[in-house]
Amino acid sequence: MNKQEFKKLWDNCIIPSFEVLQKHDSTIYMRNGSFDSLCRCYNDIKNSTKRLFIKPGTDVKLDRHKIAACLAKAIVMEKPISKEVVDEYTGTEEEFLLVNEALAFAVSLSILRAYIELKLKNRVSEFVSREDAYRKICEQDFIFPDTIMGVNYEVSVCWAWHHNIINGNFDVLGTANLFFMIENYAVEAYSNR
Repeated sequence: MNKQEFKKLWDNCIIPSFEVLQKHDSTIYMRNGSFDSLCRCYNDIKNSTKRLFIKPGTDVKLDRHKIAACLAKAIVMEKPISKEVVDEYTGTEEEFLLVNEALAFAVSLSILRAYIELKLKNRVSEFVSREDAYRKICEQDFIFPDTIMGVNYEVSVCWAWHHNIINGNFDVLGTANLFFMIENYAVEAYSNR
């Protein structure tokens, strides 16, 4: 993806998702050079994923779930968000620890919504057949399954990514499948309401 194409992702998915996080913590900021480092890292991950899982010589593109997973990995690896240290900061890890993972999760869902909106606009049959459910995703957001002990689903995913990166095991295809399941869970949930 060239820088102009990545700028669209940056402007329409990454920065709006960051701004939502920043409303909850005004001391976080996007590091200088994050655009370039994320673009480079995303392209490396995307190209590696294509080399590993797409037959050479075919003109197959990555689907929306894999694109979201590649960008999620890039964000979690590059950690574009930093935090200003202010007098009230206690230094406890809970105050900042998962902010980059939270950004990765929000950006990934933003990418899925953008693709869904495009498919609905272009009247792609698989989306039109469940149009009401897909429109609810775009208007109301995704729905997540309940977890045991009332742990927030999004936070569970972010903790998993945090530990995966520490251990060097962030799996793009597994994460793409997670996004596929999140999308389908929401479609089914909205269809049954």
